[in-house]
Amino acid sequence: MDNPSSTFSSERTSETAARLNAPAAIPWAAVCALLISCLLDRNLYDRESLWRWLDSRLAPSNMLEIGLVQDRIALLNTEDAGEVPRVVVVGSSRLNVGFRPDLVPADRLPRMRFTKLTHPQFFAFEIRAAVDEILSLDPHFVILGYSEIETFTPLQFIPGASFGDLGAIAELARIAGPRFVTERHVMLARIALDGIFDTYHYRRVLGRAGLDELRTFDHDRRLKRMRRPERSSVYHDGERKEIAREDLTRIVEEFDARFPGRGSIIGRSQFGLLRSVTPGRHSDIHLALSEQSIEVLRAGGVEVVLVEPPIYPGARALYDSSLRGQFLNFAERLVRDHGVHFVPLDDQPEYGDEDFVDLTHMGRSGVLKFTEAVLEALPDGLDSPAPANPTRR
Repeated sequence: MDNPSSTFSSERTSETAARLNAPAAIPWAAVCALLISCLLDRNLYDRESLWRWLDSRLAPSNMLEIGLVQDRIALLNTEDAGEVPRVVVVGSSRLNVGFRPDLVPADRLPRMRFTKLTHPQFFAFEIRAAVDEILSLDPHFVILGYSEIETFTPLQFIPGASFGDLGAIAELARIAGPRFVTERHVMLARIALDGIFDTYHYRRVLGRAGLDELRTFDHDRRLKRMRRPERSSVYHDGERKEIAREDLTRIVEEFDARFPGRGSIIGRSQFGLLRSVTPGRHSDIHLALSEQSIEVLRAGGVEVVLVEPPIYPGARALYDSSLRGQFLNFAERLVRDHGVHFVPLDDQPEYGDEDFVDLTHMGRSGVLKFTEAVLEALPDGLDSPAPANPTRR
């Protein structure tokens, strides 16, 4: 008589072997959920009403997030300009605050349509990542705000702060080299995801708007290889200008007296930014990415107007002021090699202490001077040499 336990054991073994040899069942529910999520992700963020709702939920202190939201609103409000030249203004908060054509009397405004893509931390990499979006607007002019601050500042990558563009990441990796990529592979992976999933890209905005309470936008915790805390990544290999303690104390006291009511200037991000303006490998990457952005814009038939925004007159004491000469050499090469139109400070009205509200941002009087200087230069941009065989999109 057969042993029942032996028979049961052999049957169970056969069933197990059959399951192992059978093709794995496709988790259709998970696949469908993924497809639906991707469809929503691709279409949800094309609604202006969503961005205006998010804008209403952001606190005034969320300056970066407000800038990102306003960029998207601007891109969704770019109706055909017709025969009127479109001007796209691109740059950091200095250009956002400083260029205000809406403050210029109508009879002194050129007949142009302006679109501003400006927010804090909008430097060389962020501009390179935005080039395709800029070209999609079919602009006649692109105004870029550059000085030694933008070109010699540290490279800083803030989660979700740039346009999601995989090509820009590839160019960054090519220019910066293998060691840079190896040391910052997690950061680069996150930026790559920005270019694939909009919900991940705009996680910073969604979080600041209060939607992180739903626990659906904290994607990094779900990525097993990315469990380290997400933070901005700074690349800076320069030596700061040496300033004697007593001289630094005097400079800080002067700034605090000039801009009272907001705490000591030494605790503000502008102070750290200006102290970190140095030459080094980080500035080489800035310059290379900036030139490449201009090459792409010019190849698209776009006139590029490079403007040098002013800073508070005493602020250059915080860094090596000779760096401005290096920036001017770079700008002159862009004019010579790429047909860029350049508006240096020497071609603008003189700015005094009264024209600034802090170390890097202009007040109303400075804004009017700067805006009018840029507007006067725009018609001249039509005379700059066009690139060979331009391909307007």
